[in-house]
Amino acid sequence: MNTSSTKKPGLDLGKLSSVAKIAVNKRPQPIDAEIELERIFSVGQVRKRFLNLEELAESFRLNGILEPLLLHEEPDGRYRVIVGERRLRAAPLAGLTKVPALIKRGLSELQIRRMQVSENNDREDLSAFEEAMGVIEDVERYGSREAMLIWNRGEAWISKRVAVNRYAEPVRALLEEDLCGDFEVLHCLKQIYDIEADHVEFERIRSRMLQGIPLSRDDARNTLARMKSWKQQQQEIEERRSKLEQVKPSRQASSSSEEQPKAKKRPEKESKRAGKRLESLLNEVTQRGAGGEVRFSDMKAQMASLGHDLQHMDWVLWQGFLATTLPMLEGLGSERASAYLKKLLRELKDQSPMQLLQAVRAGKDEIPDGWKI
Repeated sequence: MNTSSTKKPGLDLGKLSSVAKIAVNKRPQPIDAEIELERIFSVGQVRKRFLNLEELAESFRLNGILEPLLLHEEPDGRYRVIVGERRLRAAPLAGLTKVPALIKRGLSELQIRRMQVSENNDREDLSAFEEAMGVIEDVERYGSREAMLIWNRGEAWISKRVAVNRYAEPVRALLEEDLCGDFEVLHCLKQIYDIEADHVEFERIRSRMLQGIPLSRDDARNTLARMKSWKQQQQEIEERRSKLEQVKPSRQASSSSEEQPKAKKRPEKESKRAGKRLESLLNEVTQRGAGGEVRFSDMKAQMASLGHDLQHMDWVLWQGFLATTLPMLEGLGSERASAYLKKLLRELKDQSPMQLLQAVRAGKDEIPDGWKI
């Protein structure tokens, strides 16, 4: 008799889900009892999302529930879930009517909460949003100090998650939709959103995130620093304008009706003059930049003819570079200057200075798509 024809086929792990594969290698744990599903209920879990329930149910059908639920026996004879709500939700999908359980009795709400948080912290699979909502709930219910003990974290860690309550809805949505789970970045985005009334910069960043382009902490901090600097400059300009208005002689009530249209036209004329002045300044800076190119090339040629060694040549060019560059950086302000230099270094990795210069000259009147500091 050919035994191969009667041999039972082996379990093909390749056809099992990832959850089932893990379960095959687990051994059943001791339990206190098997409890009917209809006698179990859930209250206020840390986890808000229960994913891949069908996959977990498939594992239960193949192997049973190898890890018992942790339940609390209530005075009315029912059982409250402490740990294992995802298993509880998957059990009926697998056709089960009972689940294995470990039973706890006489625990306080605080003790139950600590056990729930500890379990999820050990698994490390809570989303950043679930984590923040859990911390906020615990701070509101038990206070900050107790929340620090529940989550086994410091005050700063707790505060960053409680701050989610102060996020504008569009910023909070980035967290809730898993577009950003870094609370350092989110804190910067919250401030970026608040700085601008029309939220243009925030929407630009959000659009990039929706395209799958992440925002690093450095980018977030640099953007926030630039916007704070810009906001301060706007306030200073407004203050100077207000002071100028105060020192202007008050107009006489008897001003002729012919002068009033002229007064209305002044802001428009001033705006045009400012626009022309800005264009003139930009052209002047561009011309000076071109002149600098010629002068530095000439300096290198003169030093070569004089037989200067490399170190001496670099020292002279370095002095000229600083003399040319540092006044411009001072005019930009330290935070903006730092951000500009970092961007320039990044771009010089892929392009030569002349390539960059040609690109600037070719498109200086329009902002390229996706451009940012």
